[in-house]
Formats: sequence, structure tokens, C-alpha cells
Amino acid sequence: RALAPIPTLSTLYLATTILMTEGSEVQKQSWLPKIADGSVIATLAIHESDYSILNSGTPAQVTDGVLTGIKSPVPDGDIAHLAIVSAASSEGKISLYLVELNGDATSTIPLEVIDPSKPQSKIEFHRAQAEPIGSSGNAKKILENAYNRAAILLAFEQIGGADRALEMACAYAMEKKSFGRLVGSYQAIKHKLAEVYVKNQLARAHAYGGASALMDPSANLSLSA
Repeated sequence: RALAPIPTLSTLYLATTILMTEGSEVQKQSWLPKIADGSVIATLAIHESDYSILNSGTPAQVTDGVLTGIKSPVPDGDIAHLAIVSAASSEGKISLYLVELNGDATSTIPLEVIDPSKPQSKIEFHRAQAEPIGSSGNAKKILENAYNRAAILLAFEQIGGADRALEMACAYAMEKKSFGRLVGSYQAIKHKLAEVYVKNQLARAHAYGGASALMDPSANLSLSA
């Protein structure tokens, strides 16, 4: 309902989702409380220019628990303390790894963006310590599941924005005059506002259906997303 430039998408919808669904108990206990109290910002780093784990390309490399490579763009990479990174092992398997973004092992370069409330960065990994998360070679399946979950969570943001836009439109219609009458008194305007209200309610029902699917292992998550 408000334009809040905070890292909900990168930290909560993506990184936290993967931690909750794929992390070990030690990883969960180490990071989830810090994310919850706001002391840690996390992000997902899987892109390398035109490369993404969901299509072909040559990813970053992890050898003996050490990561080298470049990821770009990374959402909120300039303020993140922790990243979940896709990389190839020495056996060529594409897996996900937890990497702390501190010290000399990583360097971050902010990128120019159209929307400054959604910053993007390039992160260079210089032999950074990388801890596996999830099963080896299963990155694509893990990410597809995380994207479906993130889409459902993001839908609630979209509904909040749509509701607020409708409230602003209704308020304007009750104060703006045209030909000596309030705009809101014209039937055509009433119909338009009513149609948007109905669409918002339908969207809300779909979002709650998606939220239910998040809690039901037997649900078709991709369909709900």
C-alpha cells in the first residue's frame, strides 16, 4: 500500500524462502533469526550478464569450498550481508551456496538502474568461502520452486498497491468537479471504479489461494503461482 524501498523481494521472498525450504537446521538457526530481527539482509545471486541458472551458460566456480566468479545483476547486492549463489562444482554440477559478503573476498559495484528503490549490483567473488545449501546439482529445481513461492508473496504487494490506487481514485472522484458536478456522481465513473474493485477482490481471492498452496505439500504450486 506504500512505496517502501526495503529489500523484501531479495531478502524475504527469495533468500529466506530458500533457507526455509532447503537449509540445514544449523543454517536456519544461524541466519533466520538475524534476518527476522533485521540485522542481516540477504539476496539471491544467480545471474551473470546474459547467463542464468535457468538457461545455458558458464557459471561461477566452487572448488574445495572456495567460490570465484562474477554475478550481475544482484538485487540489493550493495546492502546485502549474505548471498545465495549459483555455481558449478569441480564435477560440473550446478548447485547453490551460502556466501557471506564481507572482507576482501568479495567486492560490490552498484549498477545504474531506472528505479532507485530497487538497486542492483555486480558482485565479484575472490576466493570467497562457500557453504552448500540444498542437494548437490539441484539448483534449477530449487530456484523454480523459490520463484513460484516468491510470485505468490509478491502478489500480495501488488494487491496492496492496487487497493491504494483505487482508494486514491475514489477520493479524487469525490472532490474533482466537471461541468459543475462531482466526477464521482457520473455513472460511467462509478462503473469504472466498481469494476476495479471487483478485479481487486478477485485478485485477493487468488492470492489467498496461493498462500494456501504454500502451506499444502500436495498443492500444485506452479499453477497457484
